[in-house]
Amino acid sequence: MHSIHAMLVIDMQVGLFEGNPPRHDADGVVRRINEVAKNVRATGGIVIFIQHEDDGGSRRGTKGWEILPSLEGWMAIP
Repeated sequence: MHSIHAMLVIDMQVGLFEGNPPRHDADGVVRRINEVAKNVRATGGIVIFIQHEDDGGSRRGTKGWEILPSLEGWMAIP
């Protein structure tokens, strides 16, 4: 039996990391996500990015809705 493993990355968007107060250890969180995602991909798994959308600063198509540019290996699917 073949198994597929996946990693979900949820709400790692520009709008959730801008402003005050800054997010605690944001650089460390991004670094750890990138490390785990790299390992998941190296073993044949997939990494799925989920984006939150609301009526505030995280509307589809806005800068705040975009995935953090420091996260590696994501691509938009329309």
